[in-house]
Amino acid sequence: MSAENPLRQIHNALWTLLGANSDFDSLVPDGRKRVNWIGSSRAPEVDEGLSPADYPRVRIVPVKIEPHLDETSNSSSLTVIWQVQVATGDQRLQTLLDIEWAIYRAMQTWRTHLRDSLTWNGKNFVTCCRPMATETKLDDKGQDRGTRGWSAAWTGETRLDFTTSDL
Repeated sequence: MSAENPLRQIHNALWTLLGANSDFDSLVPDGRKRVNWIGSSRAPEVDEGLSPADYPRVRIVPVKIEPHLDETSNSSSLTVIWQVQVATGDQRLQTLLDIEWAIYRAMQTWRTHLRDSLTWNGKNFVTCCRPMATETKLDDKGQDRGTRGWSAAWTGETRLDFTTSDL
């Protein structure tokens, strides 16, 4: 699907990368626990009616895009800064640590799921995907949705390189 927007491809590939890790898949099964904003639902983030069974919850959010037009005489690039946001709904730390370990292990497969698989205009475009930092909090109201517990935001970057004439 080389004509699909590369930014959407990255978002979907990050979900695929995480879901392909069996530990992540068992800790955060597909469904309500994975908040994915690319899809048919106009409002996938539920604010009301969450129960302890709806946790842990994970979402992938692009937080910054750095465009580099005409970076060289024939190339342009984008650096996409994204976060894998985790809300455990649990004040015990083990759930968060288990999910963080699963995310770390899943990131080891970025070459397969992003660099070697994604194409736009017939060319691979992902040249780097790396985790950068993780911020952990207890009681982050933005992620917890009213349920007290640990949360984390895994920040990472993905570099997309293009031939300028293809753009």
